[in-house]
Amino acid sequence: MSSDSQKAGTAGRNTHPNRYPVSLGAGRAVIDVLFSSDLAHWREGVPQLQAVSMDQLGDGRALVTWRVLPPFRDEPQVFMRLRAVGQ
Repeated sequence: MSSDSQKAGTAGRNTHPNRYPVSLGAGRAVIDVLFSSDLAHWREGVPQLQAVSMDQLGDGRALVTWRVLPPFRDEPQVFMRLRAVGQ
């Protein structure tokens, strides 16, 4: 599986929630969220996130939405990487 990086938010704002689809049938896959403010150093993202919603898409997937919490929320730029690993 592949990793992807995207800009996750803007300094001091919480107007860009982080969203990604998950397969509801992929119970053996683990999705890790990692954050970086410089693309060189990555930290575990789950402690920096607050779950907002999980909406069923009707095709076997759900759209997961998270809100970035301080200190990453207050950084001038923040990047998010998803890492999916099969067990």
